Amino acid sequence: MDVISYNYQEQWLEDYRKADPKILIIASESYPFFRGREMTYKAFEPLNPWLEAEKHDYVLGTFYWTGIDYLGEAEAGWPYHGWNCSLIDTCGFVRPVGHLVHSFWSKESMVYLAVLDETLEESASTKDHWGWPTMTSHWSVPVPEGQPVKIAVFLQTAQVQRFM
Repeated sequence: MDVISYNYQEQWLEDYRKADPKILIIASESYPFFRGREMTYKAFEPLNPWLEAEKHDYVLGTFYWTGIDYLGEAEAGWPYHGWNCSLIDTCGFVRPVGHLVHSFWSKESMVYLAVLDETLEESASTKDHWGWPTMTSHWSVPVPEGQPVKIAVFLQTAQVQRFM
């Protein structure tokens, strides 16, 4: 074969290439986190399956499971009735993690702030190893007065200026 496709095998990409130095690879399904050989969860950076195509010239691309929410595979139980840990929700709104992916691949400058909301149910925003930290795109997070609000910043720009 000239091209191979794999699901959730990013931890063995370099081994596949060593076995056949001419092989080209497409990731047909990828987790949002790199799991490594020990199958443990890592952070979004610097080991991220979404960035393998940038890191290796023999990786042609990555398909994230799943790009858009869909009905079916309701693993979270009632009242959920679909897959809800994608880049775009069923109404077409980009989730915070969608902005993260945008920051990886955009050639235009962009900055996005997401609020980490630990009060969200894990099952509502993440499913096993396809999920990500519970983030939201609004500031109405129930944080006790005087406590800091945790945010995540996704950007693709040479510099950011703080206004206060």
